[in-house]
Amino acid sequence: MKDKVLAQLRIADHFREIMVELGLDVTNPSLKNTPNRVAKMLVTELCAGLHTEPPVMTAFKAEGSQMVVVKSISVTSLCEHHFLPFTGVCHIAYVPNKKILDCQNFPVPYNILRQGRRCKNV
Repeated sequence: MKDKVLAQLRIADHFREIMVELGLDVTNPSLKNTPNRVAKMLVTELCAGLHTEPPVMTAFKAEGSQMVVVKSISVTSLCEHHFLPFTGVCHIAYVPNKKILDCQNFPVPYNILRQGRRCKNV
C-alpha cells in the first residue's frame, strides 16, 4: 500500500456510501466516525501484513531429533471471500533435520502460508 493515509480516506468514503446504501443514518453520533474506524482497522490491522516482507528466519544447530512442538500461536486473518475477520490458534510440530527454528519465528511459517490465500486451510 503506497499511501496508508490516502487509502484510509478513500476506504472511509466508500464505507460511508455502503452504510448509506444499507439505510443507516451516518449523521447519527454513534455512527458518524464508523467509516473512519473501519478504514483504520482494515489498513492498520487486518490487512497490515499484505504488503510487508516476512522477517528473516533464524535457526540453530539441532542436537538430537526429538519432535519440536509449539502450541497456541494466536492468529488473525481476513477471509478474502467474505471479507470478514477470523481468529484462531495455530499449532506447529516438526522433527528437526540438523536445525531448530528460533521460537520467536514460529508464527512466520503460518503467516507466510496465509499470505497466499486468506481462506486457505493450512
